[in-house]
Formats: sequence, C-alpha cells, structure tokens
Amino acid sequence: MNNGQGQVAFLNSDGRPLFLALGHYLESQDQLGHVMVLCADQERVAELDGGLWTFEPTSFVPHGAKGDGESNEHPVWISVTETEDPRSKLIMIDDAMPSNWQRYEKCVYLFDAQDPPARDKARGRWRQWMEEGKQLAYWDFNGRDWNLRRKS
Repeated sequence: MNNGQGQVAFLNSDGRPLFLALGHYLESQDQLGHVMVLCADQERVAELDGGLWTFEPTSFVPHGAKGDGESNEHPVWISVTETEDPRSKLIMIDDAMPSNWQRYEKCVYLFDAQDPPARDKARGRWRQWMEEGKQLAYWDFNGRDWNLRRKS
C-alpha cells in the first residue's frame, strides 16, 4: 500500500489563515515534488494563490492556478479539479476529495480547528479513515512550525 492510499497527515492551522499554514508546510518539505492542492471552491483557490505570494516577506513557494499557464509548468498547482499531469502529493482543503487516492504518494488534509464546520468535517474524516485502516497523523501549527500531536 502506498502512502497516498494508507497514510493521511491532518494539519490544523489552529486559527491562522490557511494560506499561511500551507505556505509554511510547503516550505518545510525537503523535496517539494509536484503537489496538487485540491480546493472545494474557486474562492479558496484565489485566496491560497494570492496568499502564497505574501505569506512571509522573505519566502517564495512556486505555484500556479487557472490562468497561470499549464499545470505541468508549476510544482504546486491549486485548483478545484485534479490535474492530468502526475502529482506526488495531495493537499485537500475544505474537505475536497480526490477521485483516485492511488495517484498520490502522500496525502494531507489541511483545516482550521477554530472553524467549527471545518473541525467537524475533519473529525468525521478522521473517524472514517481510521475505520478504513489508514494510518493517520495529527499536526498543529504554531504560526511558523508544525508539531506532531498524535499518530494512529
């Protein structure tokens, strides 16, 4: 079983903007690879796209979204639909779900536990995926770093 099928990292932004948490998460990855950031709506795509340009004054995360050329030209692609080009990592935002888990080596579920509907959806996904036998990890964000809080 590859990681995408069997492991999901839950990332709690803990009241901080999702673009800030996403930016720091992407920067923390040793090898960025090709990342699919899958959103539930176009407004979130626009928020994350804009936020990744400004989340830290000295940071830069190369990324693109609709209107920025072809998805295969960007290491991080933000969209409401999955790309045709291969992506090694999947980051799910606002409970957006992939059509095929097997495509991805690593899966991440980013949410804000300070937002009650988002927290409830994340709890539901945690229970569902635990029952399905996925290995889960829960991380929270302190504004700069990610801290592992729980593994199952």
